[in-house]
Amino acid sequence: MTGTIKVHNVSLNASEQDISEFFSFSGDIVYVELQSCDERSQFAYITFGDNQGAERAMLLTGATIADMAVIITPATDYKLPTSVLADLESKNAGGMESALRKAEDIVGSMLAKGFVLGMDAVEKAKAFDEKHQLTSTATAKVASLDKTMGLKARNSTPVP
Repeated sequence: MTGTIKVHNVSLNASEQDISEFFSFSGDIVYVELQSCDERSQFAYITFGDNQGAERAMLLTGATIADMAVIITPATDYKLPTSVLADLESKNAGGMESALRKAEDIVGSMLAKGFVLGMDAVEKAKAFDEKHQLTSTATAKVASLDKTMGLKARNSTPVP
């Protein structure tokens, strides 16, 4: 299942490649469509291979692309072009990105690349993590493996 977002207030200086690169950290991008808005800006529809990609991308509202801060909303009424839909159906058996890729890692990667994010991006990333219980699920699995395999008992001697 795909997920699509609408990016408002996109600079006229931003290209489709700029948009794709910026949102590539959020998930596998299926399709990008730029549309004119007014003499100052344009907007973009970005369709991801899964809903998690779209949810992660919405965490980036307030970030700067080219020279303008963008606003990102769900694009519930957006329809993909039929050629893209046909291509998606033929690739339906393809692998999808792991849903356990944490939002905090995405924000960290984007900051390392030099992107400017909105002030509340980290808080939104934490809320996303809590909503999907990614950290707690991973912690529980590690604890379960530790109990099953006795990892702490074997590794209790400090390494010099």
